Amino acid sequence: MNEQHVVKVDTEVWEALQSMAQPFVDKSPNDVLRRVVLGGPRAAAAMPSRRPGALMNAIAVGAVRPGDVLVCEQPRRKRTFRAEVTADGWIKTTDPSVGEFAKPSPALGACTGGAINGWGNWIHERTGLRLQEFRR
Repeated sequence: MNEQHVVKVDTEVWEALQSMAQPFVDKSPNDVLRRVVLGGPRAAAAMPSRRPGALMNAIAVGAVRPGDVLVCEQPRRKRTFRAEVTADGWIKTTDPSVGEFAKPSPALGACTGGAINGWGNWIHERTGLRLQEFRR
């Protein structure tokens, strides 16, 4: 018997699943997950390049560089979070189990465990500026 479980995903993950779906091959999001997660002959070919992240504009104008470090300190909680900017404008957390994010707020929220303004709380280590300064 095939036991079934329900997994809730956010909009970003849902959109990623939709972009990876292959017409006439995948009939449901579960088919996409099965192919991508469990592998198979089409798994590697099915992984499209991802869309540019929110920091791509800042990279394009030279304000942010791939490999730059982002830091968020929470002194009262005695916690510090670090991440790196990827070449495609995503934010890669230093904890591999947390992952990579296209936008600053979901990245920081995944680190802190709650909703938080990533644009206002991530500090670009090289310049000392908050990410919101790069949106202007």
